[in-house]
Amino acid sequence: MTEGIDATDVVPGLTVDPGQTVLLTGPPMTGKRSLALDLLSASFDADDAALLVSTMRPVSESLSALQSATGAAPTRLRGIDCARDPAGEQPNVSSVSSPSDLTGIGMHADRHLGELADAGYRSRIGVVSISTILPLTEFRPVYRFLHVLTGRTAATGGTGVFVLDSEAHDDRVVAAFTSLFDSRVEIRDDEAGRSVRVLDTGGETGEWHSLAASEQ
Repeated sequence: MTEGIDATDVVPGLTVDPGQTVLLTGPPMTGKRSLALDLLSASFDADDAALLVSTMRPVSESLSALQSATGAAPTRLRGIDCARDPAGEQPNVSSVSSPSDLTGIGMHADRHLGELADAGYRSRIGVVSISTILPLTEFRPVYRFLHVLTGRTAATGGTGVFVLDSEAHDDRVVAAFTSLFDSRVEIRDDEAGRSVRVLDTGGETGEWHSLAASEQ
């Protein structure tokens, strides 16, 4: 039984220990959402559960992918939808009217995470994507929201994967958000294909590794 996320088969050199969170960054159209779901489902076992906040696509799509990858019952896979999911109301999904409703997202997250904790599960949190929220509100509320969510993850021994479009924001914004996380994973496309590397927020930079075709 593995606590945390053993993600070395997905991103070489990456292990997410209990209480830790990862920021996944890269340009548009580089597979960040798919990679985030792969990380959230890696080494998923009977004691794990997941909460996914989807700000740009119907959350039911991502929950279906997580269920296929993990085999977990829907009661262990919770979602907060900010994109008016056409699948409609579901017992394991809460909705808010806009990605900018950080208070609503926070309240729903507290409820879902509390229910999962009461049932004895360790929660993995995914937010896809921070970049959809930022144009709709100011930087400081988003920073505070992420600070609270990553802090709760650390306090409860959960894990988290958060997605940011690195080309949509200036370097100061990216650096400020990076400071909230324990590690950062970069993804890119170039002539050789799609690759990833791990950046320790303390300054250590890993090597680029090609993603397997199945991860692209």
